[in-house]
Amino acid sequence: MVHHLDTGTSISNVADIVAIPLIDRTVTGIDTVRNVGSWSAPLRNVKSQPEATMLRITVNTDPERPAIKLEGKLAGPWVDELLQTWNVVASNYSPKKILVDLSNVTFIDAEGKRLLWRICGEGSSFKTRGCVATYVVQEIKRECERL
Repeated sequence: MVHHLDTGTSISNVADIVAIPLIDRTVTGIDTVRNVGSWSAPLRNVKSQPEATMLRITVNTDPERPAIKLEGKLAGPWVDELLQTWNVVASNYSPKKILVDLSNVTFIDAEGKRLLWRICGEGSSFKTRGCVATYVVQEIKRECERL
């Protein structure tokens, strides 16, 4: 089942999400979709900028192995989107059980690295593939081990 959530709505619990059909839309400028578990949410429209990026966030709500899958660039306003998603998922599941899948991440800015460092510090594990995410996660894990 697919759920659609307007970004003006605040979510405090994954179970609070109500089912309505997914809306596919193409808009001038940058308009993206965040996928979270079996629900999908359009992100706020970011003014047309050549450097604007997209990040897809998908949440697996399996109680045995909840996961957050990221695809695209973890940078700019998308770091806040991941933080909001992390807060909801971590409030519903033990952070130590949550897998953060960075296999399809193509870029991570400094703000994104800080958030991943925080997520690592809370005990989450990471899945990576490719040079970018693997290097960043190795760097983050070394920092977490020093603490």
